[in-house]
Amino acid sequence: MPRRTRRTARRSYSWLLVAAIVLLVAIPACACALLPRAIASWRARTEPVVIEVAYSPEKEQLFTALVRSFQASRPRLPGGRPIQVRASALEPDLMIDAALEGRFQAISPDSSIWLTQLDLAYRKQRGEEADSLGEGATLVGEVTRYAVSPVVIAMWE
Repeated sequence: MPRRTRRTARRSYSWLLVAAIVLLVAIPACACALLPRAIASWRARTEPVVIEVAYSPEKEQLFTALVRSFQASRPRLPGGRPIQVRASALEPDLMIDAALEGRFQAISPDSSIWLTQLDLAYRKQRGEEADSLGEGATLVGEVTRYAVSPVVIAMWE
């Protein structure tokens, strides 16, 4: 083989060797750089959004059935993250205190009267006038009634 052809072959071989080494280093380096982001993104999509809900002990049978039914539907946010409801039975007065501390995203007391008490306590906690209902800050959002019991008053004639 002529001398010139051997040099050209060596150069081609050298460039091929350099390219192979660069690829062998670059591919794992890129994978190591992108892998943590991919794992974080995967975790963000699969970690459930947890909603803490407090309910009155009187509602336990109904409320736990509602939560089980909701969870059985495998609820997900539009982005695909699963939703998980954690329900805790609490007496209404303790429920109000826990809600003021921020321990629950939703509450279901035995009576809607407790919602007024919650708002009054929230205003007092913020240093606002506690007797001005309908004005100022509120902790109670939209109220959804899923069970209503009638009040019957009987009198003698």
